[in-house]
Amino acid sequence: MANASAQRQGVAARQPVATALALCPELVLIERDEADEQEALRAAALAALCFTPSVSLVQNGVLMEIASSLRLFGGQRALLGQIRNAFDALGLATAIGVAPTARGALLLAAAARPGQPRTATAAHLEARLDALPVDLLESAQDHLATLAGIGCTCLAHLRSLPRSGLARRFGPRLLSELDEAYGLRAEPRAWFTAPERFEVRLELAARVEHAEALLFATRRLTLQLAGWLTARHAATGRITLTLHHAAWRRAASAQTAVILHLSQPCRDPLHLHGLLRERLSALVLDAPIEELSLAADDVGSVAAPNQELFPTPQSEAVTVQRLVEKLRARLGHAAVLQVGSHADHRPEKAWQVGAAPAAGNGPAPSTPSPRPAWLLKTPRPLTVRGHRPCHGTALSLLAGPERIEAGWWDDALVARDYYIAENQQGQLLWIYRERKAEDEAHAWYLHGLFA
Repeated sequence: MANASAQRQGVAARQPVATALALCPELVLIERDEADEQEALRAAALAALCFTPSVSLVQNGVLMEIASSLRLFGGQRALLGQIRNAFDALGLATAIGVAPTARGALLLAAAARPGQPRTATAAHLEARLDALPVDLLESAQDHLATLAGIGCTCLAHLRSLPRSGLARRFGPRLLSELDEAYGLRAEPRAWFTAPERFEVRLELAARVEHAEALLFATRRLTLQLAGWLTARHAATGRITLTLHHAAWRRAASAQTAVILHLSQPCRDPLHLHGLLRERLSALVLDAPIEELSLAADDVGSVAAPNQELFPTPQSEAVTVQRLVEKLRARLGHAAVLQVGSHADHRPEKAWQVGAAPAAGNGPAPSTPSPRPAWLLKTPRPLTVRGHRPCHGTALSLLAGPERIEAGWWDDALVARDYYIAENQQGQLLWIYRERKAEDEAHAWYLHGLFA
């Protein structure tokens, strides 16, 4: 292969190295690494599982059956755009072909340019394939000189020749490949199977000394994780990003682990990458990094997301949980607190400030009667006129009493009768009467206000 800069100097694919160096003496030669190519294809296959469960690996590409995914992703154009964006994030220049047959799609992709998909419907498949050059066929690579000598340059010319003669001269595989492309022959393929456990390593192109420079690489890893989770209909509650240092790789301090505990199981790559970005932005590296690995823990099955027309309480709760996770990633796990309920009948002790709850926590325990939204820090004494408590004006008791008698276990015993009261302005108040008060004039207190 030759990149665009080399091609402008006259360098072309399949050219002898001596000729290429004569045309461009400053040419940089990079030896092909088929193991790296296959690893890149496996990464692409994992990311492709986000869009369809039917993915197959071939020698030089990834096949995806997308007919069943078109409606879910908003049509072919929108789906191809999302696939291209995902593969771009993996660092792959993607040439896309779409056809009713797998072999036809591969041939169209081989003739396409990056960013310009070549598509063919069933009605136009034959015409689109006929115009393709013969050298795109895998089985024709050993016979290109012979085919050029007889003037056979495109697939239409090849199909016009006698089939028996083609089989004798070039072998049966050439006819089989043609028939598969045009839909005249079945083409069974093995589907790509995701591994049982997700743990992916990525070697960096150069040593990285600042954590924020790892964001592009972590994007590649989270895309693969999202595809793996989608294929398993699962979500993860914890991920571990391990940074492998360069200088002391075999020592005990050779690694730095970045662990994310999620409030709610998730498989959204954008959200996971956003959390990693917040953590990495505050991380100071002790040594350069040359390799990353990402592992998913606490994996469990989860239902497919609901495509909602209007927001629901469930979707709004997910939004709040993701905000909590983002704040935790940025500020630290102990820095994000929330007010929660506490198992105590005394109102002033029935709440506490603690860490934001983890996923699966149920709602706050119910109370036998309504509670005010505003609870005074210290109960306020009320005056009594004509045996009626007053707060500016005389109060009318609307509901009650609710008796609360508790606290013997911590020497803070209370014995109260709570009432919902209303003043002349229509305000609702939460008041109580001390059951053991010696003087009725000092027995009534205001404890809260209703909204």
